[in-house]
Amino acid sequence: MLLPEEEGDTPAIEHFILDIKKGNLQKTSTPTLSVAKKVTELLRNEIAHQGKATVDSLLKRVKIIGRRLAEESHPYSLVIDNITRRVLYMVREEYENALRESSGDPALVASPRIEHRGAPGGLHS
Repeated sequence: MLLPEEEGDTPAIEHFILDIKKGNLQKTSTPTLSVAKKVTELLRNEIAHQGKATVDSLLKRVKIIGRRLAEESHPYSLVIDNITRRVLYMVREEYENALRESSGDPALVASPRIEHRGAPGGLHS
């Protein structure tokens, strides 16, 4: 059984889901932009909170949160999926850049990209 944090249930996430269900975000002039900004903030805070986690555990955590938010926030699920995919991409890019820099191998530093396993977005894999 997963702990609440592993299921994507933190107080901030639960508060955000309640705001969407109550329609609080629809009171703004641009609710989709508000959702995108809030999801970005939630994911950024979660990444910062993870500290020195492995890249795999960090990616897994972001996917869990993204899935949880998208499932509970139906009218905005596409926005949430897109933001989550972008965050996953940035995490992978940062990891790859760190690997290239730490290896000291000129061939890796010059290579444009390391191939990933699985689906390109990886959100529902």
